[in-house]
Amino acid sequence: MSAAPLPTRLVLLNDLPKLDTGTKVRLLGCVTNYNSATGILSLTHPRPVSNLETADPSSNIVVSVDINLLLDAVKTTDTQIGEWVNVIGYLETKVTGIAKNGAAKSRNYVQGIMLWSAGPIKLREYERALKGRHEVCL
Repeated sequence: MSAAPLPTRLVLLNDLPKLDTGTKVRLLGCVTNYNSATGILSLTHPRPVSNLETADPSSNIVVSVDINLLLDAVKTTDTQIGEWVNVIGYLETKVTGIAKNGAAKSRNYVQGIMLWSAGPIKLREYERALKGRHEVCL
């Protein structure tokens, strides 16, 4: 007997550090880089609407999305810098080295299982709707 798939959590990129490894997420991000040799797509999202006016652009969250499982289905336009895409995937952790104190250094990434273009979006409305949805669910 197989287990049912995990439910997907609709999140903003800046919510990712608060989530546990293995969480299934759906997110919206803007492509900032694509490395075709590694199959890693870098996404960012400006700070949520409440902070847009005061946010330091250099403090935006950037997430790596491994799209190797999707290479047969991803369109070249989905990996172009500036393209807004939706991603469904699992939050994973990769060990990147060992710190001087012996602790493992790691970074989070998303293992993509679906990716599609967001098309034209109204970013502030999307953020308000998502924030409202989170308030209702809590």
